[in-house]
Amino acid sequence: MPVMRSIFASTGIWTLGIEFICLHFNNASALTRAFYQSSAAGRAARYFKINQKSETAAGKMPLLSLKEIVVSKIVENIDSCRKYLRKFVAPPMLQKLLEEVLKDGNTDYEQKWQALPHLLSWKTENFETGVLSKLFTKTCSLSRFKLDELLEFLAEHAAKLKRLIIQDPRPQHDFYYWSLDLRHEKYHLEKKDVNSICQMSNLAHLGIEKGVLIRLSGFFEICSECENLLSINCKEILIDVDPEILRTRFGSLKNKFPLQECDARNIRWSKLTLWFSRLLPLQRLIASPRTDHELNFYEIIPDVTHLTLDCTDPFLEPLDRFPRLPSIEHAELMCSTEISAITLHNFLIINGQFLESLILVDLKPIADVTLKYVFERCSNLKSLELRRSDLTEDHELIPSFGPLQRFVWELNDLK
Repeated sequence: MPVMRSIFASTGIWTLGIEFICLHFNNASALTRAFYQSSAAGRAARYFKINQKSETAAGKMPLLSLKEIVVSKIVENIDSCRKYLRKFVAPPMLQKLLEEVLKDGNTDYEQKWQALPHLLSWKTENFETGVLSKLFTKTCSLSRFKLDELLEFLAEHAAKLKRLIIQDPRPQHDFYYWSLDLRHEKYHLEKKDVNSICQMSNLAHLGIEKGVLIRLSGFFEICSECENLLSINCKEILIDVDPEILRTRFGSLKNKFPLQECDARNIRWSKLTLWFSRLLPLQRLIASPRTDHELNFYEIIPDVTHLTLDCTDPFLEPLDRFPRLPSIEHAELMCSTEISAITLHNFLIINGQFLESLILVDLKPIADVTLKYVFERCSNLKSLELRRSDLTEDHELIPSFGPLQRFVWELNDLK
């Protein structure tokens, strides 16, 4: 411990530093406690604690605690101390040191980055890469951050990691960031990054936020290889799998992840958002199609039970070839234009008979939809909800409401 000794000696707190290391950097034995009670360090520490309140009451600046002094000196000398941290510092204190290193504005970026693997504890169970945003300053090149190295650090040094959120840590609202016009530059998780994630054997929850891209093949590999994974949520996934293989992969993971939610609103740019979980079985599809060609993708998702269909796109074309979804139970359709009403009619003609729950949003009289028409097409409907919707007037009697149990009509924000 020559480096540690020089740090404490140079600041005149060598005795206090030894006492701190004994208490916080190793398990405190009976000998350590005896040392604390009888040593000069113990007497000094107790003196500080006793006189802390009197100093504050007198209006003077309060003295720093022993812990704060030692942590501060380690942070200042992190480049020299880093290789001793995992050997002498207990896991709870490593977390404290990590927080202080990230907050420190005086330490060089490269020194912080080199110290990062030494600050990760085998007891670390939760990590969000967004906290590393504190590493970046206006003078720090954004390209110096290497996500692949960070994932390798976590796989090697955080054996008990259970929750990992991968975010772009670069300061997107910083003037320096925008001046370099890097706002469209995103991280791509490559094959070696996926391999690092798969090595995290205890990983239970994985989130990949916007700003970090992953290929669909990599997403499926993580789902298959991480045996203890309970949920995975990826905001931006690039489709690199053939449609025939895609349906097979979705089906093969259904037993492991009964809840599968697919947001295909960006399918025209070959992107998806996927959330897989081991919760109650549910196959949800969120879509905003423009053309019949985009509808072909929805047949790839097997056994869709819940559908959210946004037909408010101003570039929407009349959709005539809506796929048949025999497993569908719940549908929510947003139809505010005459063209979107065509989609609604075609959807109810093909899939209305399977529905148990239906929500219609922003429906206008021009859509030519009546209550009688809805119940004729949806003979098994148990719940009907109309939100900000005006149906076409119809004075004909409705012969049957079928098994309807719930009916809510919200008009002009009033129920």
